[in-house]
Amino acid sequence: MMAWVWVAVGATALIGVSLVVGLALARILGTIADAASTLLEDDRWASAPLTRGIGDHQPPRHARRETLGVRAPD
Repeated sequence: MMAWVWVAVGATALIGVSLVVGLALARILGTIADAASTLLEDDRWASAPLTRGIGDHQPPRHARRETLGVRAPD
């Protein structure tokens, strides 16, 4: 009979330790997810100053079709 008591104590301890570790891991991951969502939802990055002036705008460069040996139809 004493062996079954030890089996019950071991099973209870295993369930208890698993529960505590799972809750601790969930709390850590929840904290990380909360910080990540706050970072993504924060609009401070969108209001950063421009790196160049508005008058310094240059037209975008377009690739030439001739670089591949194919000429554009005229």
